[in-house]
This record gives sequence, structure tokens and C-alpha cells, in this order.
Amino acid sequence: MQGFVCYSCGVSNPGARSVKWGISYLIHWFEQSINNRVKTIRQSYTIHASIGKVWQALVDPTQIEGWGGGPAIMNDKVGTTFKLWGGEIYGKNIEVVSHKKLVQEWFGGKWDEPSILTVHLYKKDPSTSSGQVTVVDLLHEKVPDEEAKDIEQGWKDYYMNPLKEFVES
Repeated sequence: MQGFVCYSCGVSNPGARSVKWGISYLIHWFEQSINNRVKTIRQSYTIHASIGKVWQALVDPTQIEGWGGGPAIMNDKVGTTFKLWGGEIYGKNIEVVSHKKLVQEWFGGKWDEPSILTVHLYKKDPSTSSGQVTVVDLLHEKVPDEEAKDIEQGWKDYYMNPLKEFVES
């Protein structure tokens, strides 16, 4: 048996001759193949509003409708099934740390598996800014590759920038 080279990531073992290495490689190849079909989106936003105001804009249906994500069903309880834009986006809250962290399973379209959204909120260092400033770090994992570019832009155009404008006004 010749050695193995993963053409996706370059991992290799040119002298491999064991069944154990072959099985390890097949598992590695399968994981790489899955990971190459999904993407991760990372974005960060600085919002000139309190954490409380930003949090409410993320979890209160009335606030969500105010910045354009409605009609919405949402709250800040673990296990809640939510819908945004009348159900175009839907999922479940899987972790909630009030005013700090929101983790959700997200579905859109006809996805077989959920993507995972994690939103962290924290106060910007008051010595570097005047007034209340909240930083929102967004991590959206397992986004279907073929939709990642549109979803990444959608976070800016339809979600976070409208939310930012809404809470800053």
C-alpha cells in the first residue's frame, strides 16, 4: 500500500502501510469533505447603545419587527423555537446567557442540518469611547457553502446594520 496525501489540506504520510492509517485517512477525508461543504462567517459590530437595548433588539419580537426582521416569534429562553421574517429563518435557542450570549440553531430554505449562530455581547472599554457602546461578535458556523456569500452579506444588509440603526436612533 502506498502512502496517503489529502489533496484538500495536504496532510500526508508517505510511508504509511497500515490498515490503521488507512482507516484514519478515510475518516480524515470524510471530515474534510463535510467541512468543505460548509463555511463559517465571523463579523463584529460596534453599536452606540447599551447592552440591554441591543439584547432586546435581538430577542423581543416587537423590537425585531422595528428593525425589519418581522413578523417574528422570539424570546430569550432556552428551547424556544423562533421564526424571523415570517418563518423564512427559523430555529431554536440552544444556549442563552442574558445580555451576554445567544446560541441558536438556524435553518433557512430546505437545509437538512442547522447552522449554528453564536452572538456575544460585551461593553466596549468606557475609557476608549464616550457613552454606552456595545460590541456584538457574531459567529455563524456550518453555513451551506453555496449560500455562504449571500448569507454573509445578508447579515450586514438585513440584520445587523438595520438592528444597529434601530437601536442607535
